[in-house]
Amino acid sequence: MKIEPGNKPRVPTPAPKPATPATPAEARKPLPVQDGFDDGSARSGPPAPSRPSASGVAAVGARAPHDMGPPLPLPPAALDRLGEADKARLHELARGSLGTDARTNLGRVVDASGFQHLDAEQQAQALRTFLSAPPSSPTSTGHLTSLLSGAGFQSLSPANKAQALDVFRQTSVDGRKHLVDLSHRTVNGRTALLDTDEDGHTLLSSLHGLATGQLEPSLAAHGIQREDLLCSVMREAASPGQLAAHDALCQRNPAEYVRILRGLTSPSGQVRLRDGDTLRRLPDSIPVHTATQRSSSERLFAAATRHHATDPSTGMDKSLFP
Repeated sequence: MKIEPGNKPRVPTPAPKPATPATPAEARKPLPVQDGFDDGSARSGPPAPSRPSASGVAAVGARAPHDMGPPLPLPPAALDRLGEADKARLHELARGSLGTDARTNLGRVVDASGFQHLDAEQQAQALRTFLSAPPSSPTSTGHLTSLLSGAGFQSLSPANKAQALDVFRQTSVDGRKHLVDLSHRTVNGRTALLDTDEDGHTLLSSLHGLATGQLEPSLAAHGIQREDLLCSVMREAASPGQLAAHDALCQRNPAEYVRILRGLTSPSGQVRLRDGDTLRRLPDSIPVHTATQRSSSERLFAAATRHHATDPSTGMDKSLFP
């Protein structure tokens, strides 16, 4: 085409593009959030590694490792008295390798005033007890620190403190609370744990026998576990009521009640009373009675004492506690 001087060439106008059809409303919805992102993009591969920003906070969508700080300080003299497995586990707990809750609970124990007043051997026993709590249980940890810090526990001899910690390990979480209550209860001017029975033995020594001694095998066969038996005996001795057969005895002399229960739950199933008579366990008192709310210890005690009081060989009532 010939272009005359002063004339501009004509550029052909392109044809208009066809209109894009409207996108349905459903198609405009953002994609579901994936891996912490909400920008509508989907990820087909694994998330990118965490890259902290200049402020030290991980970028959005990345998981920053939790900074536990330095390990909790542990008493070296106490650690020297523990086995290698226990020491290794405590070091893991102190670093937070087994979780923040367990690390926090360990700190509660070692910082407790009652723990710090113990000697190295007793601290080792307390740490061993903590490991069996388990460490992740804030409830058991609270019961342990309450026990260690109480005046009743602090008044015990080293041997008695070891017995109390043995009982703590062998009973249930609720039983641990009742052990604390017993240590706080005062009988004749001292902790109820040191109340003495007819034979001059302490309540704590009878509890320790229940916690570590041999029990009648048929108890377990009927679902009566040691930890639950300890729990009910300690509850009844720590907080006696007004109506049950054992309440009057537990109010005045809880150690005698625990001594009797230790005998009734032993393989022999019998115990000598103050008047010289023998109290015997009734076999039909072992199975759980769903119709009543009695604990296993209440049921064993009530059945034996009722049978004793109505002994058919004499036809006379007898007083268990003259």
